[in-house]
Parts: sequence; C-alpha cells; structure tokens
Amino acid sequence: MIFALLLAACDGTVAGRVDAGPGGEGRTDGGNRDGGDRDSVDGDNGDGEGWLDHPELPFPERLSELGVFPDMADPTHADPRAVSYTPAFPLWSNGSRKLRHVVLPSQVDNRTADWGFPRGSVFLKTFFFGTDLSQPIETRVMRQGEQGWDYAVYAWRGDEAMRTDGRSHRVEVEGPEGSLDHEIPGRLACRACHESSPSWILGFRELQLNHVAGGGEQTELERLGDLFTEGTPEVPDAIEQADGETRAVLGYLEGNCVACHNGTTEGPNSTYDLSHRAALDSLIDQPAMSSGTIAGTRVIPGDADNSVVILSMRGQIDADPMPPVGVQRIDDVMIDRISDWIDAL
Repeated sequence: MIFALLLAACDGTVAGRVDAGPGGEGRTDGGNRDGGDRDSVDGDNGDGEGWLDHPELPFPERLSELGVFPDMADPTHADPRAVSYTPAFPLWSNGSRKLRHVVLPSQVDNRTADWGFPRGSVFLKTFFFGTDLSQPIETRVMRQGEQGWDYAVYAWRGDEAMRTDGRSHRVEVEGPEGSLDHEIPGRLACRACHESSPSWILGFRELQLNHVAGGGEQTELERLGDLFTEGTPEVPDAIEQADGETRAVLGYLEGNCVACHNGTTEGPNSTYDLSHRAALDSLIDQPAMSSGTIAGTRVIPGDADNSVVILSMRGQIDADPMPPVGVQRIDDVMIDRISDWIDAL
C-alpha cells in the first residue's frame, strides 16, 4: 500500500500521457491463453479486492476486471496505482496514439542496464485511433509472473474489451487518413519482438525515459525517480550525436528496430546491432545478410532509393515488413526523413 501511494505521487496525475513522435513533432506513435492463463477469473476474488491486487491470478476475460480503468467509458483515466509514462522513441503502429501505464509492487532494480522488475509488475498499452482518444481499439498487457513475462491482449468493443484467443486478427478502424485494417497481434507476434530483446520491456528503460514529455519540466526518469532502487542516474543513457537528423534517425531505430536487431544471440532476428552506439557501423555500406530481406546494401550514402533499409520500410521488396507489426499503414513522414538523411550522407 505504501508503494502504491508512492507510485501515485510520482505520476502527479491519473490521466495518461500520449505518445509524441521523434523530434517532438506531435506524431503519435500480446495475447495468450496458454498454460495457467487458459482459465479466466472475475474481477473480485471474494475479499473485495480485484485482479490488480493479485496479479498472479490468471488474466480475466474482460479488461474491466483488471481494475486498471475505473470507468471503462474513459480509459484515459486509470487507477492511481497505474503510473503513466511516455517513451522518447515510440513504436510506429499504423499511426495510432497510445497510453502506457505500469503497476509495480515494489521498486525496479536499476543498478545495471538490464533493469530488474519485481514479480507482479504489470505493463499496459492502450491503442487509440481517430483525432482524439475516444476510440480505443486494443489494450496489450504484460505481467511478470513466476515463469517470467506473459502476455494478454484485449480488443475493445464499446465500453468493454474482451481478451482475444491469442491469435492475430485484423479490425477495421478509422484514422485521420481514412479507414484501414489494423492488426491486433497474437501471442507469437508479441513474443517475436519482446523475447528477441535482452530486456523484454522495450519502452520503459533508461534511454527511452531520458526526455521531457508532455510539456513537463522534468525528464521521465526524473519524474519517476522514486520507482527505482538507485533513483535517477547521474549520467543517463542518451544519443550523443551533434547532428539533429542523425539523432532523429537513431532514435527511430531505437523505438522501431532495436527490439529485434540488437546484436545479441537471443532472438531469431538479432543478427546485427541497430542500437544508437552501433547502428551507423551496422548500416552504412554494409551488405544485407538477414534471412528476412534481399541481397543488397543496407544504407548506400547518397542513394536512399536503392538502400535495403528504405526498400524494407516501404514494403517495396518481397520480404518481411519492417517493423514486422503495425505497418498496414507505413510511417511515410519518418521514412521520407530517413531517406533524406541517407541522400545527404
């Protein structure tokens, strides 16, 4: 209870924070039922408490039973225990906007780069389309359990969201640029990204939180400092590049590519490193060798149109899309920006 009050104090507000895109441009940025999560429970365990008080229980069928959103008609407001946060470099997801929350039973161990999250930690990400936050489409949930991280995804219909059957499926949504078929990922798609990364939590890490969000005066790291065993680092991780366009490109890669392409041997796509300290050496004048793409050169200075990275991002080659999910509508604005950066090299 004491730490729950601490979380609320860190947040300063119950309302969530909405993603803004790289460069401060105002752009806005799964599910399983296997194992012990196949059985559902209702939101009250009989002693007046809900799932959020006992996150070790199986995921419930209805999102309302999680207890995170007191009023399901307004998912922009969350239980005070659910602390909102905004990453500096959000993942592109068909142009959707997102609200992110974390519920922690105790502090995060941030003594090393690979943060340690206590058992019972819960992360939620809710996706919205349209010109405001009135149209939630899905909420993805990750929970740190006895066997590690597990996933659930809830598809919204009206003022309720139901847990999916763990398979990917598409729903028609209306966005600012018209309708599209948005893919809600299944368990395997979630695992492909999160388990290819050395840290399964992608947007809640030192680099991603080292920025000022939503017109605030503190970085997210500073605002949330009480959540960490070591407080706010004196010299937090940052992209050290004098050129603003290079910083923006490296930030986009951190948010959209590094989950898989991180130079480790932990995942099927981790064959080269696109983290901000290694990306330029991994890309410029380097042959494309991944099984998910074509032969060619990843980045050809002065020739974006023939660079494999741009061809992959635009879906112009017969290979896996990059990123692999959320690109039924591609990020034309940022792809054009990366193309201009390549042409200027």
